[in-house]
Amino acid sequence: MSRTRDVFWFILPLSGLFAPFALLAYYAFRIYCIVTTGKRTNHHVGLAWFFVVIEFLQLVPTILLYFKAALVPRRPRRPRMLFTDIDAPGVEILIPACGEDNDTIVNTVRAACETDWPTDRMRIIVLDDGKAEDLRKSIELLQTTYKNVYYASRDKPEVPDYKPGNLNYGLRYSDSLFDERFPFVTSVDMDMILKPCWLRTMIPHLLKDPKLGQVCPPQYFYNVPDNDWLRQDTDHYYAMVELINDGLGACNCLGSAYIMRREALDDIGGWPTFSAGDDTAISTRLTGNGWGMAYIDEVLQCGKLPDTMMGHVIQRCRWTVGNAHLALTTNFRLWGPPVLNCTPRQRVGGFVSGVYSTTNVTLAWLGFIGPPLALLSGYPLVVYCNSWQLSWLLRLVSIWIFLDWIHKAAFAFHTAYKDGLRYDQADSWLVPCMTLLIRTK
Repeated sequence: MSRTRDVFWFILPLSGLFAPFALLAYYAFRIYCIVTTGKRTNHHVGLAWFFVVIEFLQLVPTILLYFKAALVPRRPRRPRMLFTDIDAPGVEILIPACGEDNDTIVNTVRAACETDWPTDRMRIIVLDDGKAEDLRKSIELLQTTYKNVYYASRDKPEVPDYKPGNLNYGLRYSDSLFDERFPFVTSVDMDMILKPCWLRTMIPHLLKDPKLGQVCPPQYFYNVPDNDWLRQDTDHYYAMVELINDGLGACNCLGSAYIMRREALDDIGGWPTFSAGDDTAISTRLTGNGWGMAYIDEVLQCGKLPDTMMGHVIQRCRWTVGNAHLALTTNFRLWGPPVLNCTPRQRVGGFVSGVYSTTNVTLAWLGFIGPPLALLSGYPLVVYCNSWQLSWLLRLVSIWIFLDWIHKAAFAFHTAYKDGLRYDQADSWLVPCMTLLIRTK
């Protein structure tokens, strides 16, 4: 089935190339109709201009996503590898925590301890920013069985640096405790259960390419609700969006179980603390300094989703707002020191991701006020002055809808059509929440 998907991949870039031109042609004709209607009928067309601008602003991210897919003519496919050598490189495994459930953290640490890797070439350091006494005692109990587990806790800095600062402290703690500096370092979320083979699966990619700075697997979850109406599962994003990013050489750091070359991490000055989107900031800094990124599309970890509606909303808003903040502070990853060594394709990938997140929190809410205003005003959403214009408006919008359906069907061939629809819908209903979050910051 996977090879069949490769054969039909070409539909995705082709539809991504033609769909935006069809959409732009429709809007160009809409503008022509507004202009001619204003001249021939002497009617006020101010609201018509307002509606067409609102509609177009909402579709800017869609147009950019079309072109992004068009730049990846073949399905990205990285070879599956497995490390089998006896002489294994050292890996520093950092597990940051801050007040989360003790049993959840301990389960994650225990799973990391069971990794299929020589114990003397693997250090597991629990970084507790919450200074929880229960967690410290639990880790001390684990140390009786696993000698390569360590507990560390720092004094909170005057200027909060959150998870990135905690991880940087973990590196300093390790350097002060051990003479040997391991060549690879990884961060694992405190609620992720790792497969024993995760290091043996990803390390070979770093050993094969000395300019590869980071490899990252997708996140999967064991408590996805039945039918998943809120689109909590992110499999559509990992199966397609991040795969396309990888094809552009612009895949993102996905937050957990990613492995970095210590040399690359030192080159960017450690974990960036300037942005709320700390994971994406890492990948931006790495690619900007000339290091490569790799997305390893294999199931290597399984974690826990937020079990409340509010927890889900806060998590998604934090991701989107963090990415928007990063885009604004890095010139949308188009120019300047943060992307000095990025390729044009990497800049396109970063730009589209940044614009998508930024418009979600700044412009998408316009769609919630445009249609109600149109209905209350009694003014037509689309204006035209004769039947010829109406017929061509219908033809052009039908062509775009057909090409858009083909494009989404091409996505669905690799995931599921329902998944893709709910992925888009999730962005829509989260818009008011994200806008309110921006106002409170």
